[in-house]
This record gives sequence, C-alpha cells and structure tokens, in this order.
Amino acid sequence: MESIRMKNEYMLDTLIAIATIIGFLMFVFSLISQPDAFPNSWFPSILAAVAFKVIFSAWIMAEIVNSFWSRKNSGAPSQDRGSFWIVSVAGFAVLFVVFMFRYSGYGSINPGLQYAGLILAVAGIALREWAIIILGKHFTVRVQVREKAKLVVDGPYKYIRHPSYTGSLLTYFGLPLAAGSTLGAVIGIAVCIAAYEYRIYVEENALQKAFGPDYEGYRKRTWKLFPGF
Repeated sequence: MESIRMKNEYMLDTLIAIATIIGFLMFVFSLISQPDAFPNSWFPSILAAVAFKVIFSAWIMAEIVNSFWSRKNSGAPSQDRGSFWIVSVAGFAVLFVVFMFRYSGYGSINPGLQYAGLILAVAGIALREWAIIILGKHFTVRVQVREKAKLVVDGPYKYIRHPSYTGSLLTYFGLPLAAGSTLGAVIGIAVCIAAYEYRIYVEENALQKAFGPDYEGYRKRTWKLFPGF
C-alpha cells in the first residue's frame, strides 16, 4: 500500500513539474508577445521593471529545477500531511491577489520600497537555493525522512532550522513590494507565514521522531526562521 502511495505521489509531482514548465513558457511568451504583462508604469524606472521581470523569471525557473531535484531524491514514505499543498496554494493565491491588485490599479509607487523589494526577492531566492544545495540528496518538496538520514547542520542550518522557508518568505514579501503593492506584501507575508508554520509543525514532528534528542538539542541552539524567531 505504501509503495502504491509513493508511486502516486511521484506521478503527481511529475505532473506538477510539467505544468510548472508549461506555465513558465507561457509566462515568457506573454512577456515577448505582450510587453505590458508587467507594465513599466508599475515601476519607478525601466531598470526596476527589467530587474523585476528577470528576478521573477529566475525564481520560477529555480523552482522548476527544485521540483525535478526533489523527484530524484524522493524515496521514503511521505509524512507530509498535506503541507505541500497548503504551502503551494498559499503561494499561488498570494501572487494572484497581488497581481490582481496591480492590474486593477490598486497599488502604490514608492521607489524606495520597490527597490528594497527587489533586493529582498534576490536575497530570498539566493538563501533558498543555498539551503537546498546544502541539503543535497535530503531535499524533497514533501516531508520525508530517509532511513539512515543525517541531521544537516551546515551552512545556514547552523543558525536557522528552516532557511529554505525563510528564503521563500523573503521572496513572497519582496516581489509584491517590488511590483508596487505594499498591501499585497503585507497580505502575502501573513498568509505565507501561516502556511509555513503548519509545514514546519509537520516537518519538525517528523524530524523529532527520526533524530530524537539530537534534534531537540538542535532546536534549542537555533532559530526557526529568523534571528529571534
């Protein structure tokens, strides 16, 4: 029964990866065929507009690579409890709301905040990819703990238990700011924190079960997402 469920999850992850690639190609096509997909008027300068499109495209492409990397690493029973879907739906919902705000003309052009948003988005993408590289073969998009897995405490994991999620939160906050939607950024970070809190609850239960006292000690000497938090 467990092998059937793992096979079904593998097939589902494959379909999600394919759908993401199709979505990315459609996005690139829209940028080429309709330059006003993200109007320059949203941004304080042409440089900011181009930077946003490049960063947004790089983020989607990175998540496609992450998805395929996860499929390669999957091989243990899932302990996900729906957290993958909760985080995914929250992310898509945030982006949808933010862009609907901007397309409807509801937003605010604050050059300082928009440039800060671009920096936060880049920092978030970089932190997430660094964390995933450090995890290596242990990275999966669903909560799974392999047999004979080791507790990773190198790189950003030396200080933060879930740096890849920290990176995602920075990105989900930075992109709306960069697009000129301060309200969207606030809504986005609130929704995503709630979703990732559930994900972390599920994941830490699985890790506590797998590593016992070692993980408890690790929890006591590190932060969950941000310094002081």
